[in-house]
Amino acid sequence: MKRKYLFIASFLLLIIPISVKAENKIYFESNKISAMPGGTYSVNIKVDSDTPFSSVSFDVITTSNFVNLSKVVINDAFTNVSDDYSYSLTTKRPQASGTIVATVSFKIDSDISLGEIGVIKIVDPSLTINKNYSLDASKLTLKVNKKKSNDLGSLSSAVAPIKFNSETLSYEVKVKENVEKFDLVAVPEDPKAKVIISNQELKLRKNIITVRVTREGLNDKAYRVVVLKDVKEDNSLKIQKNKENDKKEASIIKRRWFPIIIGLFIVLLVDLFFVKGSKN
Repeated sequence: MKRKYLFIASFLLLIIPISVKAENKIYFESNKISAMPGGTYSVNIKVDSDTPFSSVSFDVITTSNFVNLSKVVINDAFTNVSDDYSYSLTTKRPQASGTIVATVSFKIDSDISLGEIGVIKIVDPSLTINKNYSLDASKLTLKVNKKKSNDLGSLSSAVAPIKFNSETLSYEVKVKENVEKFDLVAVPEDPKAKVIISNQELKLRKNIITVRVTREGLNDKAYRVVVLKDVKEDNSLKIQKNKENDKKEASIIKRRWFPIIIGLFIVLLVDLFFVKGSKN
């Protein structure tokens, strides 16, 4: 009997979903970045929580002399009520776990030695749900890249979204018929690299835009964006195309039958010639 109950309990554990609460924490969306001398970067700060949270406090510092914090942009859903250099954010509408609360921008000194390691930290964080929770500090590790780069750091357009990856060299997007220009924005990973973008004026149907990255000492690297511009044909255009197709088909038929008619005419002449000869 006990085995029967044990089997039922085990079966129920398998079919009933178990709810696991999220850990209350604040963290950088990326915890490691390979940086370049003179490069400017941005990284999001996110919060995970058991339930929707109404406020969060933290400070952002760097312990590295070659890392210059440019600005911290707060998510529009929050208001910063702090008067000093720390951040105390509140919201009228509680936010879900995984919400981006701010974006940190920073720049690397252009004369920094390659291979240097730097750190940006989130310190003194706390979170308010139904009560105030003290959170663990978090950090972002920066390593100054040891090599030159001919990769793109970002590729975007306000006209249509592009899922960019520096290792993906070809993209395809669709735009509406009334879009005249694609307006690509391309930023190289290496600040010393140059970006050359081909003509972005769009014609009907298929357009190919080339983004070339040049860096001294490296071969050029080319990215390609294929932009498909939709065409909405009206009835008059379709009728005109049908007429053109009919003319082409008629012309093909004429070309096919003309040699046959000429051949038959020659056979008829030869036949008449032999008939006349036989009579004589």
